[in-house]
Amino acid sequence: MAVVGIKKDQITNNITKFVQVGNYSFRNLSFSTRVANSISHRMEAVEKQLSEMSSALQKLTKEMVVWSGKKVTEGFNKINKAVEEINQKINALLGTTTRNKGKSGHKKGRHSL
Repeated sequence: MAVVGIKKDQITNNITKFVQVGNYSFRNLSFSTRVANSISHRMEAVEKQLSEMSSALQKLTKEMVVWSGKKVTEGFNKINKAVEEINQKINALLGTTTRNKGKSGHKKGRHSL
């Protein structure tokens, strides 16, 4: 944030300015009223642009979080699908093995009677 302090010089029609931008400060800068007003308007414009950029960055950050969340969800869905397919294959193999054993055991049981 930029802070501007202005005090009227008694001898001339110039304005003595104290300007602080961030950690930097400039003291006893002398400008004509016209230049001082121009600087003031430009600083207002810069602050407005910074505010707009900050808002845009916040929106972008929110969109990135949502986008990242979607990607994470898609990744988990792919993993879950792969695990499900593996489970189905395992169950199919176990089911085939169990059925064969069950049938052969059942037949043996009939023959032994």
